Order: sequence, then C-alpha cells, then structure tokens
Amino acid sequence: MKNNFLVNFILLHGYSLDNSSLMFGKMGYSLTLFEYSHYFKDALAEKHAFELLQEVLASPMKSNTFNEGKMGIAWSLIHLIEKEYIEADYLELYGQEHKEIVAFIKQLKTDMNNIVSKNDAISFLIASKSYIQESDFDEILPNLIENLYDYLKQIPKSLFERNLFYYHATKMLCLYNLYEELSIRGETLIDIIVQTHKKLISDKHVCTNISFGVNLLQYGLCHKRKDIIKLANAIIKCYFSNMVLETLNLKESIDAIYNLNKLQLLNKESEWISLKKQLSSLLFNKESYLYKENRLTLSRLKGGIPQLLLMECLNFQDIKSTGHYIMLK
Repeated sequence: MKNNFLVNFILLHGYSLDNSSLMFGKMGYSLTLFEYSHYFKDALAEKHAFELLQEVLASPMKSNTFNEGKMGIAWSLIHLIEKEYIEADYLELYGQEHKEIVAFIKQLKTDMNNIVSKNDAISFLIASKSYIQESDFDEILPNLIENLYDYLKQIPKSLFERNLFYYHATKMLCLYNLYEELSIRGETLIDIIVQTHKKLISDKHVCTNISFGVNLLQYGLCHKRKDIIKLANAIIKCYFSNMVLETLNLKESIDAIYNLNKLQLLNKESEWISLKKQLSSLLFNKESYLYKENRLTLSRLKGGIPQLLLMECLNFQDIKSTGHYIMLK
C-alpha cells in the first residue's frame, strides 16, 4: 500500500532531520503522523508523532517565522490541542515563545517588505485568538490586512513579481475561505485580488498557479459570485487542459494531486478528477520516472513526501478542513 511507503519514508528520515520547523523539519513530520494516526487508527504512528513533537519542543529555535520558526510550531500545537490529538495547556507548554511571537508580529507593521510573515501572521492570530489580548488582536489584524491591501492592489510587472502576487493572493483566499473573522470584515481585499488578476489577464498574462484557481473557485461558490466562479474555472481549465504529465516533476505532481483532491470536494462532477488517478499511478508505479526520482530532496513538508501522506488524511475531511493545509503549499 502506498500509505505504508509514505509512513516508512517519514519514519526513516524524520529522526535524522536536524531542523525542527513546521515546513522543513520535525514539526511537519509530527503533525502529519498525528493526522495519519487519527484517521487510520495507527497507534505506532501516533507514538512516533509524539516522540518527534517532544524532540521539537526540546530543541532551541531562534526564528519567529511560520515556515522556519516558532510561529509554525505554535500554530501546530494549537491545532493538535484543539483537535484533541494531544492533551496539553498551550500557554504552559509554549507560553514564553507565544509572547515572543506576538511581539514579533507587532513589529511587522513597521516592516513594509515582509509580506510573507504578515500573511502567515493573520492565520496565527486567528488560530490563537483565545490566547491573545482582545485589544492586541483588534489592533494588529486590521493593520496586517491594510498592509496586504496595499501590496495586492499593485500591478506586478515582472514574471517573478506576478508569481509572488499569486502566491500571496492564494493564501489570502484560503484564509477568507477558512475564517469567519475575515469574512465579516468585508470582501474588499478579495475584490482587489480579483481586479489585479483581471488586469494581468488583460495584459496577456496566463496564471499557472492552480492553487489560486481552486481557492478562487471555493470562494466564488461559497459567496455565490458567478463572476469569480467563471474566472476560477477559466484558470483551472487552462492549467489542466495544457498539463503534460510526462513533463511534471515530483513537486508539481504533488501540487496537482493536492488541488485535484480539493477540486473533487468542491465539485464531484469535475471533468478533471480522472487526472488524479493518472498522477497517482506515476507516483507509485515502480517503472515510472517519477518513482525513480531522488525523493530525499523532498523530505520537507512544504511540497514534499509528507504532504502526500497528509493528502490521504484530507480524503476524510470536509472542504473547510482542507483549508488548514493550503499554507503547506
């Protein structure tokens, strides 16, 4: 079974990692194994998930960022506690680090360039709302949204800048799909994203970020926005109708399957669902060029082998639950 292959890969490489972060290290492995052990009732996987978590908490960490630092660890702990995968008091377990993360986020309002951390900070703030003073929450969140508003309304010129726009826009779409705290603050930011995307289309730019298209579709369906649904379906059709399976590398294949899973939850009649079976066959067929690719380069959670296992867990969850993991893209 492919599940056994994925679990064995994680167990083989998890303890040898010298990185403790969520996206690139042991925390990502621990989170994945906790999810897997819950949905597949695997006591051994849960045991290793807990041991890896203990190693993470025992390791010093300087960075406060989400991908590589304390913010990602804190977000994971809150997630594990709320889903009752572990029994713990968050502030007793990570209280000092939590204070440092909040202080770091407060400083972001004076940093006009750190869009990545501002985007991640919104997710952390909402997830940890019950552990943050109401006055701090009400001050910080609007400031972060305003900063992202200023960024997303700018029309990116270079290909690099356009790819960055779609990366950040995708994460904001996911957050709006996931958290009511953002929805009640209005749709201005989403409308800005849509307008910028339309201007890029008029400039003959083709969006190749399939995660943007799928999350845009989810937003459009949820809010009954026919204009947004039309835009999203155009992106999805363009991407999958032009996708050549034989040219995809391992990460691109993983990303495609991830989005096909979510698309299937959004629309079980989607014409693109059959592609998932073809891609899965390439990943797990021993004769496939993808199977023979060096998988050690994909040991991280962010777009790597652990995300494949996480996908198996997503099949047991509803569409809203999958939003927690779009940041892992």
